[in-house]
Amino acid sequence: MKGNVMDTMSPSEALFAFVGWLTTREEPVIAGASHDASIWANLIDEFCKRHGFAEPRDGWEKRIVKEEPTFIHPQDCKCEVCRVVGPLPYSPPTQEDHR
Repeated sequence: MKGNVMDTMSPSEALFAFVGWLTTREEPVIAGASHDASIWANLIDEFCKRHGFAEPRDGWEKRIVKEEPTFIHPQDCKCEVCRVVGPLPYSPPTQEDHR
């Protein structure tokens, strides 16, 4: 589907389509503060080109809503939560949980 899909696809639809497209790939993709993000940039670029999306505008990064930093457990964390459950990518323990 090439062409100006932004006439028919909203930004939220594009995000859902991208995530759906990721699930069709055999290779898993990992995201997180301690992982290299370049694979994500490459996948986004590929997805955008496949759908005919324009290149990002200058200053696009200034329009991002910034998130507050969260406590990140190191890969080799030995705290009780990580020891029992394993690293928690969706709801990491708080700083107080980490010993």
